[in-house]
Amino acid sequence: MSSIIFMTGATEFIGSHVAKICLEAGYSVRLSLHQSMPAVEGTLSLLKAAAKHPSIKKVVFTASVDSFVPLQQNWERMVIKETNDISLNNTPTTLGRVAQYHASKIASFQTVVRYAACHKPKFSIVTLHPVFVFGASLFQESAKDLSYDNRMLIKTLYSETPGLRCLSGVHVIDVAEAHLHSLHCSITGLSSFLLASKARPWRDVHSFVQSAYPYAGFRLLPH
Repeated sequence: MSSIIFMTGATEFIGSHVAKICLEAGYSVRLSLHQSMPAVEGTLSLLKAAAKHPSIKKVVFTASVDSFVPLQQNWERMVIKETNDISLNNTPTTLGRVAQYHASKIASFQTVVRYAACHKPKFSIVTLHPVFVFGASLFQESAKDLSYDNRMLIKTLYSETPGLRCLSGVHVIDVAEAHLHSLHCSITGLSSFLLASKARPWRDVHSFVQSAYPYAGFRLLPH
């Protein structure tokens, strides 16, 4: 009998690739479809539910690089490590949409850290923190189905001046493989991993897209 993986978020951009690669590796995958809930509440409910089942050996969270970046700070200009301890103290009561997302990633990761420290669960916990995630979608049917990161990349390619100093991202298949590898690794307690590829200057991106897609009409200049 194959090992069983219980997954949430399998209908999303990253989650669908994770489900696919786990199935291809021979795992049996059970999916949970549920209504969205606040980040901290959802994280804590998953941990509490896992603690009720002794057969669960490992819990893997898809987190974000934002977990290690101070709120509303440009992470391109700082050294990001898994050991960065970020505080949400003195957070403004009113935040924009992007800042709300950022704050939720910090808060949900800190929830995992506190739970692991206080309860010392019998299962191990892995948190994976990708930077911008790019790649083909398994379910996209139109432009409106693009993930946020892919939409941002396409927008940049059609702009003369990029909003970021360089292209810093990771391919969605690499992110999915990281999830699969985390199941195989001998990990105890709580472990966190940043996921990123080598940053590329925009001039390299310009050269590639002009060579591979000369008729796409991309306006990005070779910065």
